[in-house]
Amino acid sequence: MSKTLRNIIYVFGAATLSKFIGLFTLFLIARILEPENYGIWIALLLIISYAPIIALGTVETLLKQFPYYAGRGELVKAKEIEDCVLGSITLSAIFLIIAGFNFHLILKIEELQFSLQMIRTMVVAASLSLFSAYFYYRFAAHQNFKTYSIIDTTRSISNFIVLVTFTWLWGLKGAVFGFCLIELVICILSAFLSNSLCGKVGVNFNLKLIWETIKIGFPITVIWWIYMVQTTAGNIISISMLGKTETGYYGLGGSIVSVLILIPMAIGQVLYPKISEGLGKSLEKNDMALFVITPARTLSLILPIAIGVLILMSPAIYHMLFPKYVSGLLSAQVLLLGAFFICLVRTGANYLIANGEQNRLIKYVAISLVTVITANISFIKLGLNIEGIALGTAFSGALFTTLIWKTVFKGFGYDRIGQLKEIFNLYAPFLLLIGLIGFFVLAVPDLLIDTSFLPMICMVIFILLFILITLFVPPFNKTSREIYDLIKLHIPSRMNHRA
Repeated sequence: MSKTLRNIIYVFGAATLSKFIGLFTLFLIARILEPENYGIWIALLLIISYAPIIALGTVETLLKQFPYYAGRGELVKAKEIEDCVLGSITLSAIFLIIAGFNFHLILKIEELQFSLQMIRTMVVAASLSLFSAYFYYRFAAHQNFKTYSIIDTTRSISNFIVLVTFTWLWGLKGAVFGFCLIELVICILSAFLSNSLCGKVGVNFNLKLIWETIKIGFPITVIWWIYMVQTTAGNIISISMLGKTETGYYGLGGSIVSVLILIPMAIGQVLYPKISEGLGKSLEKNDMALFVITPARTLSLILPIAIGVLILMSPAIYHMLFPKYVSGLLSAQVLLLGAFFICLVRTGANYLIANGEQNRLIKYVAISLVTVITANISFIKLGLNIEGIALGTAFSGALFTTLIWKTVFKGFGYDRIGQLKEIFNLYAPFLLLIGLIGFFVLAVPDLLIDTSFLPMICMVIFILLFILITLFVPPFNKTSREIYDLIKLHIPSRMNHRA
């Protein structure tokens, strides 16, 4: 357990640093580009987001199968997985370059409102990102999260220095070329460290073995494909139905949320190979719960404080730093509420994937995708615009998260009533967040658009009330008591071990 905690601390520290650096980067780029060009930048980033689809899930096979075979002591098989996955990545990058440089023969460039040069540059960056992602996740598969965290931190610092500088000097084109340069540096650095610390990796082009890795990883990556479309559907629908400027307003709120979820996603990345290794070692349910349920309960207790603070302070942040984006304030606040559910997805989904329940998870994410598309289009037609997109995105995220955790609790032996009780306990801090924010809004109707010192006073009161209630008032204190009991159980044993 101590190694796992140490790994979480590494990734948590790197993710926290990356979060603050990412916030400054995000703020500066949004201010430099203005809403219209920022909307185009958000759309161009979709190329990077969707590029991993080309690899057909082979990196997912690396993350799942390498620690599984390592846990069983089958190191030759584990090495074979690594080499085959790198072979598939190489073929995928070649295909992406060919397709990306010739897509304009089918699709007219005028329809996209971007220059062909910028799109091709992002395609090159996306191809490089396939290799850097392979080496990055190879550290995760080897559970070398110290180096994994170093790569994360290096990327965020590079983004701040290079991306902001290039954007300031050359605008949108500078952002694009700066992003490509950063990806090249990260790819070279991660490849060097990977071969030095995890052993040299070969490139295996055996198509039969590559096909086997695809069969394992493809169902897993289908889940994340659909989930990626589900989480970015708001940007796609916004730019197609509302235009670039509205997408820029909405995109800023989405970018803030993406920074917020870095830490939960990082924790999930640490625990995923641990869950696969645990299944390879046939750990008991109680031991597995430490890697699946306990992290989610801890996050559910911590996240509402961060979300509440951001919601209360967002009017001042927008008016001081992003006066031209104030029209997107309400949508950002709704997205922040929905972020609670997004942050709880990873550990539950990791368990279902590692446990071979990919098909069930695919069904859940497909339901969520249909829900978000239907809700977003319906809300736009009702005149809710980007606020409606944010609401639909938050609702679909809550539905997806609930379906996942109902199945997880069932897998841990809870009956139907027990599953519902555990889900309620998991969501209780969120309900408390809603209740406290609602109370403040009833007392001060304009609080969520107020730029005076009043929101700051409310923020301090909110933090104190939330902590006191979650510590002493049932049923909200159930999670805090469980976490305290867990610390009480494990910390003394570690102290005695050191003594």
